[in-house]
Amino acid sequence: MLTDLTIRNARSSEKPYKLTDSHGLYIEVRPTGSKLWRIRYRIAGKENLFALGEYPAKPITSDESDAAKVLRFGQAIFTLSEAREARLKARALIKQGIHPARERKFAVLRRRLENTQSLEVVAKSWMEEHGKEWSERYRYNIEQGFKKNVYPFLGSMNIGDIKPVHVLDVIDRINGRSPTTAKVTRMWLGGVFRFAILRLLIEEDPTYPLKGLIKLAKVKHHRPLETKHIGDFLKRIDQIDTWLPTRGACQLLWLTLVRKNELLNAEWSEFDLDQALWRIPGPRMKMREDHVVPLSRQALAILQTLKPVTGMHPLVFTSHLGFRKPLGRAAVHNVFLRIGTALKFAERFTAHGIRSTFSTLANDAAIRPDVIERSLAHQEQNATRRAYNRATLLIERKELMQGWADMLDDFRQGKTEISLAPREKVVASSQTNGAGSAPDSAMQPMPDGDAVL
Repeated sequence: MLTDLTIRNARSSEKPYKLTDSHGLYIEVRPTGSKLWRIRYRIAGKENLFALGEYPAKPITSDESDAAKVLRFGQAIFTLSEAREARLKARALIKQGIHPARERKFAVLRRRLENTQSLEVVAKSWMEEHGKEWSERYRYNIEQGFKKNVYPFLGSMNIGDIKPVHVLDVIDRINGRSPTTAKVTRMWLGGVFRFAILRLLIEEDPTYPLKGLIKLAKVKHHRPLETKHIGDFLKRIDQIDTWLPTRGACQLLWLTLVRKNELLNAEWSEFDLDQALWRIPGPRMKMREDHVVPLSRQALAILQTLKPVTGMHPLVFTSHLGFRKPLGRAAVHNVFLRIGTALKFAERFTAHGIRSTFSTLANDAAIRPDVIERSLAHQEQNATRRAYNRATLLIERKELMQGWADMLDDFRQGKTEISLAPREKVVASSQTNGAGSAPDSAMQPMPDGDAVL
């Protein structure tokens, strides 16, 4: 076996020669005087040679600084003991059938990528790649969540340096004010780290040990409104002093049974008022599938009152701050909160509770479950039945939506009988002007405070 003294005393000659250590490790002394480490090995019966590095031209002192060591290793210079240690690592790779030279190239590439990839850079790449699959609002929520909760603490860190303890610190900061936000932030971070693993930037997901850390309170489902209170609630909406698109949105949530996000971003181009249909594109739907909503005469009448106000713009429900902006979720929420507070029995009734109310009453009225579920845009798990339902249920849904709208009018008048049959025969299409019965208030002009001009 070699010693440092033997290697240092070795002199160059006209031809290269070897000084053998053990287990395939040897020094090649070149005519130039340089002394190069080599490791000979076999994979699949074929002999290979791994050029490890160079023996130091000058002796290495024990008090060598850390900075000097970094510089030396960057130049692939190895003492005898370091070469033997490197040989052990190389042999471990060889046993797995991995060529050390190729692994070294991959390691250099990984380090190069890691040194230029902060968490913020990788997170934005993840959002860019997967953002096409998300709704605009979902992507906006992720971007804002990272800006507020992640980037200030981890954004500038190299993604390879982030450990579970760093993620835990971020999650703990959020968990104190919102466990739900903390949970989804951990989920989003997990998506970023798994994206980085697939790009060979890191090898482990530091969010994995934190799985199950956050315990959420039991979900409270949106409660339906009792039948005896529906009429009062609807009349309050009809009479509330607010921006006309806000009132129209609150009324149409009852008449279309869609979710707030699906309604508030509606565009006029999606509506066929002649056929009394609203086609919502899949990207805006929760289940990512197009959804057709039959429009009752009452819904058509409300849309007609909105036409003079927002019809010259793409969006149906525009913000009072500008016609290019959609009406905010808070505007609808505040209307429901004001009415609920005033009536005292419905403080916790939300816009989403309309769907629960409809489901409860429709089931009580023995409406076919398939028709109810399709009206609520709940997706059928069986693909064949899903295609069949889309093709066959529209006529039944038209009758149901008209019967639902007529029953809401009855409730406004103080009646409480549950009857979802339309009061008049439903025809295949409506008149061009969309005329039909509607709540009186839907046709009334806005209060002075809501003037458009």
